[in-house]
Amino acid sequence: RAWRRVLAQWNLAPPPDWFHPWIGVADRKLAAHLAESGTVPADAATILQAKRSVYDAMSRVDLKPFTGVREGINTLRYRLRKLGHAPSECLAVCTSSVRTEALTSLTTTGLIGFFPRMVCGDEVSQIKPSPEPYLKAAELLGLVPGECIVLEDSRAGITAAMTAGCYTLAIASTHAASELPPSHQVFDSTAAAIAWLLQLE
Repeated sequence: RAWRRVLAQWNLAPPPDWFHPWIGVADRKLAAHLAESGTVPADAATILQAKRSVYDAMSRVDLKPFTGVREGINTLRYRLRKLGHAPSECLAVCTSSVRTEALTSLTTTGLIGFFPRMVCGDEVSQIKPSPEPYLKAAELLGLVPGECIVLEDSRAGITAAMTAGCYTLAIASTHAASELPPSHQVFDSTAAAIAWLLQLE
């Protein structure tokens, strides 16, 4: 919705599914595409700044976590503590968003305290679908990628996690399951994937 509002500033009304291929792709790539293709009569920096301004305003009022996610993460943190692990050393966010947007999103949804470790799109040389973000996240956690379980709902993110060597749970929320690249398992929702995690010993 943020990108639609941005395009509306240039009197553009894209079709309903136009953003589908860009889910999970860094904003700077889409801004560059819109500028270079001539779709928007502005340079990439101007488009990107417009998007960040719109997203910041929207996220402060409209953003909510998916149903059951906050409760599921709380339960997962409790399980980790029972097993003798510090949750802050076991959980991380890996996103194509820049850090300022990621912090805004996590703060608005009330999840900021769950993820002190983050890898953001402006902190890596190559963004998803490159494996670099997940390789860096594993390093932050002091783990090898094969010890990491990733929850991902974007095609670029699933490809990145699989290429990095992480055990990947694909979430069919932004794409139909048939549209997702190969993963280890597919779930209908983030809450369902977390519920599966809670069954692990």
